[in-house]
Amino acid sequence: MSVHNFEVRLEERLRKKAFAHYDCHSMIVDFGCPSKYRILQERRNTTTGASAASLVSTQQPNQLLTNKQLNYNNQQQFNAQQQPNLYHNNNNINSNNNGNANNNNIISNDKPNNNVNQCEQKSTSDQQQPYNNNNNALVNGNGNGNGNGNNNNEQPLQNLPADLGDGRQNDLVLTCPFFRNELGGEEERIVCLNKLTDRRQAVSSVGELHKPSFVSGISILESSSTPSLSNQTTNSNSNLNQSISSCQMKSICPYQRNIQCDPVIDYADMGATYYRHYFHGRDHQNWFGHSESYGPFAISIRKEPSILSSSATNTTTHSNSNSSNETKYRYRIIIRTSELAVLRGSVYEDCIPNLSNRTSSKEVLEYLLAKSDIPLNKLRLGTANADAQLLKLDEHKLTKNYKVGVLYCRAGQSTEEEFYNNEHSGPLFAEFLSCIGENVRLLGFDKYRGGLDNRSDSTGLYSVYTTYNDCEIMFHVSTMLPYSANNRQQLSRKRHIGNDIVTIVFQEEGAMPFTPKTIRSQFQHVFIIVRALNAPILPDGTYDFNSPRHYAVAVSRSREMPPFGPPIPEGGVFVKSQQFKNFLLAKIINAENAAHKYCEKFRTMGQRTRLGLLTDLTKDYVTNTTLNDFSGGSNGGPSGAVKIVSSLFGGKKRSQRRYANFCGHSDIQGAIVWDVQVKDFGQSNKIIDCILGISASYLVVIEQSTKELLYVSPVEAILGWTSNPAWIKIFCHQAECLLVQIKDPDVDEICEIVTRLKAVTNGCETRELTLRRQNISMNPHNSLGFDIQPDGIVTRVDAGSIAWQTHLLPGSRLVEICKTSTATLSYTQMMEYIRTSSVVTLTVLPPNSDGSYRRGCLGQTCAHQPVVSRPSSTFSSASSTTHYTKQRRRGPTTSLMTLV
Repeated sequence: MSVHNFEVRLEERLRKKAFAHYDCHSMIVDFGCPSKYRILQERRNTTTGASAASLVSTQQPNQLLTNKQLNYNNQQQFNAQQQPNLYHNNNNINSNNNGNANNNNIISNDKPNNNVNQCEQKSTSDQQQPYNNNNNALVNGNGNGNGNGNNNNEQPLQNLPADLGDGRQNDLVLTCPFFRNELGGEEERIVCLNKLTDRRQAVSSVGELHKPSFVSGISILESSSTPSLSNQTTNSNSNLNQSISSCQMKSICPYQRNIQCDPVIDYADMGATYYRHYFHGRDHQNWFGHSESYGPFAISIRKEPSILSSSATNTTTHSNSNSSNETKYRYRIIIRTSELAVLRGSVYEDCIPNLSNRTSSKEVLEYLLAKSDIPLNKLRLGTANADAQLLKLDEHKLTKNYKVGVLYCRAGQSTEEEFYNNEHSGPLFAEFLSCIGENVRLLGFDKYRGGLDNRSDSTGLYSVYTTYNDCEIMFHVSTMLPYSANNRQQLSRKRHIGNDIVTIVFQEEGAMPFTPKTIRSQFQHVFIIVRALNAPILPDGTYDFNSPRHYAVAVSRSREMPPFGPPIPEGGVFVKSQQFKNFLLAKIINAENAAHKYCEKFRTMGQRTRLGLLTDLTKDYVTNTTLNDFSGGSNGGPSGAVKIVSSLFGGKKRSQRRYANFCGHSDIQGAIVWDVQVKDFGQSNKIIDCILGISASYLVVIEQSTKELLYVSPVEAILGWTSNPAWIKIFCHQAECLLVQIKDPDVDEICEIVTRLKAVTNGCETRELTLRRQNISMNPHNSLGFDIQPDGIVTRVDAGSIAWQTHLLPGSRLVEICKTSTATLSYTQMMEYIRTSSVVTLTVLPPNSDGSYRRGCLGQTCAHQPVVSRPSSTFSSASSTTHYTKQRRRGPTTSLMTLV
């Protein structure tokens, strides 16, 4: 490799690490993939959701499911008694779908609801507006009954990849093409090495894994401190992530979040309020332009002072040894394209080389976007009115309003037509509705109503409404919507429920298993099946009607979506309670949020909405001032614009540097990122490409292929690390190990990661101690002279002992014993290694400066490594000569030396 190419690669990597990301969504932005803008120019309508599944049954009416056709992976096998019912049920489904193909269509767009308040038609919900603007709605005006119309741009089913479903089913839900089922008891995906991943078998026989509960709801990576907003109304959603970080992530053991805390809201882009918090109402600049690759784009930039402490300046490679507290500047930047992910964060001026005497926004943008296709020379300054439009653009997907369909399924029913034609609800259904919400009179209702009429009762007299975590939910209950005895299609009901992304299917005991193949809708992507179970039977054979109601729950979601939380527990049965209500409401909100993030149909709709807003901004909210005018103009004279920028950005002279330097000091609040590889201990130790981000608050890992958040640790929970030029082991919580490898061996990025960890955590580098027993043949129980707790904490070191001679200190934490992680060992196994090995190798984290041990779990109790009360003689067996029953020694299957 030539020296020039190496310098170019190094400069590009340093440029990427100069930007500190504000939130997780910003970390996944990639300006190297601008092809999606060109795809948006092609108007498409892909068959997706329940429509894709229903077309399978209509195009292949005689094809029956057999066990050989299903891909069973650690799933419930078909019950021999249920197979005939399954075949018979599928035939009925197919015949019903075929026989009523012209009736099962959602109401066409030429029959709008004229009784709905016009104000709410514009702002009913954030996702409703782009749907109304899309001509490819659930059913086009041609009245084609399959819900797809004769659109030539629509992707036909035969062009879709073959999919028979996941083979998972039970009494509530059947396996279905293009859908994935969650039945309960699914495992979480954990990439670090701990007791769970050490014992987990290869996941080739396990279905999809849930995202770990301790990463749910994490979005904002900067410090939780929010600047004061003068004369600003703060979005109530902005405080959601802060409450999660302070409560669930820091004061509670991460393995107990789902037990001690209410289910959290996930997949919401909480970083969307960045412009409101740090730009709106303050001195900043908005620049607009157009690129052939990215389309219209908008850039906001603001310079603000940041007082660096002496400790922070000393952590940078370019710091002066005599530096003290000094005022530096950072640039907060937002770069928006039609992509849903937005680049949000800041860059410190010390990270930008070769700044001129008069710092300008042009130099900052030129450095950060040097390799992108964004034409900075054509940027135009935005008008004062652009601020309000940018707020609308940034926060248009940050909704607090959700509308959910509820279908009623009586005993023996299985088809969509039967669900919609249940005129009245039964007592079990009414009891369930009272559990999840409250009946509200629609006439005069002044809260979120999900498109229902509150003026003339045209959409029914009552509905069910509730709130959860400042989110409003309106349920479109099938039996509460208008019923037509002469119209089996029930368009007045289907027009609302068929346009909801999430649908609850309530089943009475004895109902047939649900399958999305019976539903004809391109918008219904998630079905939450809830079945009311019969009361338990007493010994005398009678029902115990005094016992609380129990509900069985399952979920069927579009295959485009990953499993979303909160996970259904093993068995999938809940008692009627507030906890069940919270679970169900959080499941509904997360389902819709995940659909908008992962389903191509909704992503494309969101991107087209952003494209329209950005196009309006670049046309109607710009001036004739270009970025060059803010850099002195073509004449080189001090123009009026330059004077304005001088007052805004300052005119302090700076010493120039030729090369950029890595800055990792603690005053950089956002996340600095590295492209790395992580060993996934939960999936057969396979290597996955990831993005590692370290902010002043969190360490996060995002998988590059799925853009899914895999691992989160508060910086307070990081104990220490072991590093070499190729990899680094980061020990968190109770010494669980995260193994990170660099991709480019020619660039010393491990040193940068260590520099950042030293700046933002209290962790330190591990030490390796080798303890050799003397005369082990004559005295096999020769004491090493130290005591440990079950969590690996050294409680005592005998003076003059072997441990004392190797400088092992009380308060040290053992993270590896004989190259095996202590996070995977029981206390008995630790003792086996220590007492039976002639040479004991210890990887140790030294105690804190005050002699206390390094604590990673900040909760009062820890579910991963509970402290067991033991007698002192047994508890100190590392130095005791009492009898010890030797157990089978574990093989080095989890040895960290085999990881690289």
